[in-house]
Amino acid sequence: MKVSKVVIDQPYNRRLTRPTGVITGWFAIHDEVIPEEFEFRTGPITLPHTVLRRPDVEGAMPDCTIVGFQIRFDLSNLLLYLQEDRLVVHLTMADYEPVRLQFTFQEGALAEFIAAAS
Repeated sequence: MKVSKVVIDQPYNRRLTRPTGVITGWFAIHDEVIPEEFEFRTGPITLPHTVLRRPDVEGAMPDCTIVGFQIRFDLSNLLLYLQEDRLVVHLTMADYEPVRLQFTFQEGALAEFIAAAS
């Protein structure tokens, strides 16, 4: 099965500006019950996340099950898993195709992050 929609609210345009932070968004599944367990992964690392209620989206999409989330990240732990200078996060849950979320970096920010981690 497929996730109907994934939206990232923050960071704007999926562009990271700091080496640590929070990614906020939501996903929707049409007429399905979302499995209780799902995770966000970068390489072999599971990123910590918090589930949020999103009544704003629930009201706009009454035919879907909506799950809001906040993912915490620290690039110092993820530098080895960057792909083509992008942070790629996979949303995975049983019986659903993984969803790939891709984040870029503000110009010059990745070089600063790497220098700070050295």
